[in-house]
Amino acid sequence: MNQNFSALAIKKAYLKASKLFHSSSNNFANHYDTLKLQRNCTSQQIRDSFIRLSKKIHPDLNKSPNAHTNFLKVQEAYNVLSKPHLRASYDLELAHPGYRYESGRQWRYGPVYRNPWSFYRNRKTYQEYKSDMPRPKSGFVAMCVVAAVAMAFTVEILVVRFMLLRQQEFAQKRTADIQKILNEVEERAKANGLEAQLEIYQKQYEEMERLRTTGN
Repeated sequence: MNQNFSALAIKKAYLKASKLFHSSSNNFANHYDTLKLQRNCTSQQIRDSFIRLSKKIHPDLNKSPNAHTNFLKVQEAYNVLSKPHLRASYDLELAHPGYRYESGRQWRYGPVYRNPWSFYRNRKTYQEYKSDMPRPKSGFVAMCVVAAVAMAFTVEILVVRFMLLRQQEFAQKRTADIQKILNEVEERAKANGLEAQLEIYQKQYEEMERLRTTGN
């Protein structure tokens, strides 16, 4: 009688402890809640949410006393949900709280404390996660820089060449105008004689001076 009573008391105590232990695990926010996502979210949504939350709660940026703990939770959630096999195990555990995954791909029944940190494997820093973000390859960047420099150099050469051509055209035109004036002077000198031509120039000069004086 005493043995049966003891066994019954032990069984009740065990069931009560298991119930309390299991219910306490339900009070923890799951990884989807941590990342503020639905359970049918995509891998891209998981990644985007992790990056967004990391920038918001990273201890270097957020001075809240809970920032470090919250950031580790976000890291853990991302570490689990970003890996398909871990996410599948975690989803099955969420769907069937009485099951737990063990090595060898065996599933066993039993009251389990579902700790969101149980999937935590390798802690990564925020900088390491940032390094996973797609970045342009150094070779491509170098090619872009070389192409930009070459283009700027080509444009500069074209501008200098254009300026030289304009100056050359202007010099040629000025030379042609001067030569034309000299030719006219020579022709007039031959036609009128040197003295007559000088008199003409003298009159033109006097007329210009008169007009200038009158204008003043």
